[in-house]
Amino acid sequence: MTSLISWIGVDSRGKSSVYLASDSRISWDKSTSWDYGRKLFTSKVRPEVFGYCGDVLFPTLVLSQVIEQIDQFILFNQGEQFEERVEIIQAALSVSLEATPNSQRRSFQVIYASRDLDGMKSEFQVAHIGWNKDNGWHSDYLRLPNQSDLIKGIGTGAESNSDWYSRWQRSDVTRTSRSVFSAFCEALRSGEDPLTGGAPQLVGIYRAGRARSFGVISNGKRYQYGHPVLEGDFNNIEWRNELFERCDGDTMQLLAGAQPQPSPFATGG
Repeated sequence: MTSLISWIGVDSRGKSSVYLASDSRISWDKSTSWDYGRKLFTSKVRPEVFGYCGDVLFPTLVLSQVIEQIDQFILFNQGEQFEERVEIIQAALSVSLEATPNSQRRSFQVIYASRDLDGMKSEFQVAHIGWNKDNGWHSDYLRLPNQSDLIKGIGTGAESNSDWYSRWQRSDVTRTSRSVFSAFCEALRSGEDPLTGGAPQLVGIYRAGRARSFGVISNGKRYQYGHPVLEGDFNNIEWRNELFERCDGDTMQLLAGAQPQPSPFATGG
């Protein structure tokens, strides 16, 4: 399984962003795992992001195909409402699942976030799509809070993440994006869920432009989609550390001019 969360960012002008974060562990059992698995997906041309938990093989393969069709302007036209896009996504998943041998069908869940319009007219939306053998398909449109807050957390690590999230919400940085992501990273680092591990992954959507894939600095190393980034032009993407601070990809230190976001628990508070 995994740990997967979504949250809304709200500034003084209203809803400004939506993020997904996940871990990177693929587990065959509680003692056999691999910590470099990709669990989040972003469109390169549209404000569309996806994350999954549950079965690994089916969502990984099909979501990569869905993203490619989105990026080639095949799957969506320009005029569909979010509810219509959810139906299209579910239909794409369904046709592949129907072709999967019954013995290989395993439960999975997908969080899908998107945006209609741009700028101050932006409308963010998030849906939860899933399938299991007992109940078949379900899709829910999730309520978005009016302040920076968690939208939904799923997966085997949901309880641990909820506990850490509650702790951060009792601090003086409550109702901020940094509190949601930092709590998630602490839950991940705690090891409380043996099926959750590896580096955090992070994607998001802002008021304008396409979806964003962030590099994450964790334990002094650079990662993107859970895989180590060993060399290259690091600052071609935006970097965040586990405190959600904006960082320089070369130095892995706070970006010049970026706002420090120290932990409220740094001195034992």
